[in-house]
Amino acid sequence: MHIESRIPADEFKSVLNSRFPNEHIVSVLNELEQQYFTEPRHANSKYVYPYWKVCIECNDIYATYTKEQVTRKKSCSKKCSSALLQKKRKPRPINTLKNESLDCPVCGKQFIRNKKHILRVTTSVCSQQCNGVLRAKALVGHEHKGRGNWSDESKQALVTRMSGDTNPSWKGGITYIKKKGNYKHPKYVKCPGKYISMARPDGFVAEHRLVVAMQLNRLLERIEVVHHINGDTRDNRIENLMLFKSNKDHKLYEAGRCITPLWQYELDKPV
Repeated sequence: MHIESRIPADEFKSVLNSRFPNEHIVSVLNELEQQYFTEPRHANSKYVYPYWKVCIECNDIYATYTKEQVTRKKSCSKKCSSALLQKKRKPRPINTLKNESLDCPVCGKQFIRNKKHILRVTTSVCSQQCNGVLRAKALVGHEHKGRGNWSDESKQALVTRMSGDTNPSWKGGITYIKKKGNYKHPKYVKCPGKYISMARPDGFVAEHRLVVAMQLNRLLERIEVVHHINGDTRDNRIENLMLFKSNKDHKLYEAGRCITPLWQYELDKPV
């Protein structure tokens, strides 16, 4: 306790060993803390820390270090705090509670449940284990609905119903990658087998890159960048696309520099 205080060790020990009540000892300790406090202090500060108090449960002396602890903390430990809470609780006699005695339909054990619980639950059981047994018996009647009992026709019908344009989530084989910003997100389509090396792991490829690759009849390199002339990332008409050798050339072109694209539809048209 001396380590937490600014009071000299001998004086601190003599105050604690005095025969006065703990309330008087605490007041003396707090006065000495005020006396030996030499640091700059705010004019509105009411306490000097550590601030000593007496536990209302075990009557021991303990220190507090914040304003909240001084005003709210009433006990020296969690054990004393739990004991205080137990004293505040007023246990109600069991005969005053609206309970009923029931027999468990699974194990036959007798247990007590509140009347409101009985009205809310169809079948009351004594424990979670018995509840699991009861639910397992109810699920036996739905066993035939599992895929393990499906016929080959049923499995094939599911595949047909959930594939392609018959799937309820079908959007025409098109997806959009969501990125930050207020511009339109680029369009992704299912990649043909010839250009599959350009695709993402899920088999989709950016439509503007696929259009240029099919026009050039070759795979685009990873560093090559496709530019939209009108700035609309979803306008993938061949007339609206340009191919640059790298992202550096692409950014320089957008900044107004005179950069010749690697490919452009207007330049590629026969004269």
